[in-house]
Amino acid sequence: MPWTSIFADRRSRHTFIYSKSSVYVFPPLINRYGKRFSIAELIAAGHVSFYSNGKRPSENIDIISIYQTSPLSGSRIPKINPRTGEFTGGMHTNYGSFSSSKYEEKEVNIAHNSESEEDKDEEEEKEKEENTKHYSSMDSYNSDERPQAPSRSRSRPRYRRPSRRTGNSYWVALITVGTPGQPFYVLPDTGSSDFWVPGVTCGNLCGGTHVFNPNASSTYVPWDKDFFLFYVNGASINGTFANDTVDIGGISISHQPFAIVNSAIGVAGVEFDGILGMAFPAAAVGGENPVIYSMYLAGKLKLPIFTFWFEPVPTGSDTGELILGSYDTTKFVGCFTYVPVNIQRHWQFIADSISLSVGSNTTTIATSFRAAFDTGYSIAFVGPVVYVNTIYEMLEAVFDPTFGLYAIDCHTKPLSTFPNISLTISGVPFVLTPPMYTLIFGNSSSYMCYVLIQAIDVPDDDTDIWIFGTFFMNRFYTIFDMQKNRIGIARSSLYSVIQTEPITLPTNQ
Repeated sequence: MPWTSIFADRRSRHTFIYSKSSVYVFPPLINRYGKRFSIAELIAAGHVSFYSNGKRPSENIDIISIYQTSPLSGSRIPKINPRTGEFTGGMHTNYGSFSSSKYEEKEVNIAHNSESEEDKDEEEEKEKEENTKHYSSMDSYNSDERPQAPSRSRSRPRYRRPSRRTGNSYWVALITVGTPGQPFYVLPDTGSSDFWVPGVTCGNLCGGTHVFNPNASSTYVPWDKDFFLFYVNGASINGTFANDTVDIGGISISHQPFAIVNSAIGVAGVEFDGILGMAFPAAAVGGENPVIYSMYLAGKLKLPIFTFWFEPVPTGSDTGELILGSYDTTKFVGCFTYVPVNIQRHWQFIADSISLSVGSNTTTIATSFRAAFDTGYSIAFVGPVVYVNTIYEMLEAVFDPTFGLYAIDCHTKPLSTFPNISLTISGVPFVLTPPMYTLIFGNSSSYMCYVLIQAIDVPDDDTDIWIFGTFFMNRFYTIFDMQKNRIGIARSSLYSVIQTEPITLPTNQ
């Protein structure tokens, strides 16, 4: 591998050395107190060197000369999650800590956003103050209210997400970019903030069927800024930022920053053209406002919200709704339960508990944990390994390596005998019955019941986050409130509709 640069994920503390042919991943270093440090930030601070003489690199590193080709083994060597490619632990050291005074503002080929402890404490105090606000499910909007701009800070995404494909299922939306508008089918993603579409040079490597041609748009304005994203499953995308007109459902915003992807690894084969990030501005790689926030701040939306509704058992191509600035009263029943966003980067919150119940017997799995609603996932939820393994045991689920999912015995036992799963938010339980968290693959004579629950540790600061995807969300109607920084959830009008026939087994994953 020729000369290259080093990248670090500021949350998981993994270090990545990226090349056109490979991605090298280094686990974090864990000190005696359990705090994680990325190898990249320690190199930047002068605490660690790739060289035996301890010198600090003044230029890009020739990794070939120092790469350890043979695998290591031992009880203190961190294991690798085969499905995400992420280390589940780190390399331990008896060293107590590292002096932050050694950091310099100058960056030496290491793309890593660090923040001082003082800045972090100040930010946490502000977030704590925001989280003391209580929102009633009966809150309403005054049409005369003027949206206030949300606070912004530049940082890396809050958590790094694993591979999200399950059963080849996606929810996509049609948008246009440029003048005249060039169409793209994009994945609306509440778990990220950047908007990207494939460029002409990316071709089939970016998946989908549409590419953006800057020469065909009269409103295109280039932006001399690089765009790069790396995913834990090994996928990565490279490109450049630009500005142009973006239209979603007849709502247009001009001079919107977005990324044109010129090269990609591990993305070929996806059926969508790009990703429309709908999380907070602070999670944007380039520090730009996401499309939905640009529309909100420009006064393009009737209300400072966007809402999702998914049909639980799709019957055609138009089986979901994304509404910008309003909501559909025919798609939910009862009142909304609101929960404040605890950290304004992704749509995450503090859940009360998650539990399993059969009849009057209830087993609480976890309490007071960080959670997020993420439309980029097509499963019910992802949870920390230690907790989800308990759920697997209670379901007597068995892992199927062919599809990377756990299956339950629905042949000798009816689904109704399995536990309900309840996620309690702001004191209100939101319940999934067994048919609501399982997917039946096969045909009437031969089928398998798979549990759409995954056990993956997804780091978020000093803990692991639970991520609830569209297979959970399709039982509920969700409101994402950009002005009050909260999420509303109500039971879907089609909550009780369940799968009655097996679906055809997917041919690829």
